[in-house]
Amino acid sequence: EALSLTGFFTYDRMTNDQTGYERAAPAPCSAADILPGGALNPACFWNVNTLDQGYTVGVGADWMVIEDTLKLIFDYAYSHTVTAYECEAAPALGAEPVPDVVSTLHSFGVRTDYTIMEGITVSLGYLFEKFDNDDFALDTGSSLPAVITLGTQSLDYTVHSVGVSTSLRF
Repeated sequence: EALSLTGFFTYDRMTNDQTGYERAAPAPCSAADILPGGALNPACFWNVNTLDQGYTVGVGADWMVIEDTLKLIFDYAYSHTVTAYECEAAPALGAEPVPDVVSTLHSFGVRTDYTIMEGITVSLGYLFEKFDNDDFALDTGSSLPAVITLGTQSLDYTVHSVGVSTSLRF
């Protein structure tokens, strides 16, 4: 039992259906009053259907190199998600298709645990993560020429992390 292997796979799916009524668009919807018992103009309704799908796969290994003294631990995980939008509205509202939002995460970690004496263990670990997100709403800027945006971008990152710890058991 000096080597222990693990693995996993997950799949997530979420849907969201949203319906709205536009009151600020060009005619015939501009300044449309919504009154109790009043009729609503069918040309002013819109729908957005969102589908989020993602999967994650991971593997790991724990290896007891020297029994009760030195242990090595390896972990890797990959995650991929896609958010798709389907927009429906009357032509007067000007709804346009939007691209999918795609996110990818790679995570790799390695750690060693060294037991100095019974009850005292020193650990040294390294973690690498790379996250990429392609989000049209953040990466393309404003579609309105007279609007100044905040200049945001997708939250892509690469991280290298090293940690040292000591644990005491009594």
